[in-house]
Amino acid sequence: MSISDTLKKAVEKAVKQQSMRSVARESGVEPAVLSRWLSGDKIPRGDTLDAIANWAGFELKKK
Repeated sequence: MSISDTLKKAVEKAVKQQSMRSVARESGVEPAVLSRWLSGDKIPRGDTLDAIANWAGFELKKK
């Protein structure tokens, strides 16, 4: 499972517990961007993925 898949599952779980807007605000990502990522319409950019990872308690390491 990729880090993107892992984070997507973490965010989906959080969205079930609170609003999309709240998760977006807490993670520093625009709600529309988060929604498009979760729906599969977009792939998160590196900075978006990093922001969501930090919010979810992960640290992305760059090679």
